[in-house]
Amino acid sequence: MKILALDLGKFNSVLCLFDSKTRKTQFVTTPTTREHFGLIFQDTKADLVVMEACGPSGWINDLA
Repeated sequence: MKILALDLGKFNSVLCLFDSKTRKTQFVTTPTTREHFGLIFQDTKADLVVMEACGPSGWINDLA
C-alpha cells in the first residue's frame, strides 16, 4: 500500500510517500498549488492520502 501524508502550508507543503511493502519513504517539498498537487496525485497513485485539517485541505481533498 502506498500512503501519501501531507503537511500542508499556506505557500509550501511537505509530502511523505510511504510504501508499506518496501518500507521506503520519500519526502518532497512542493508549492501549495492546484497544479502541483494535481501532478503529485497522478504521479504517486497513492492508495491512501492523509492530511491535516486546515484552509487548503478542502480543495486538496477534492483533487485527491
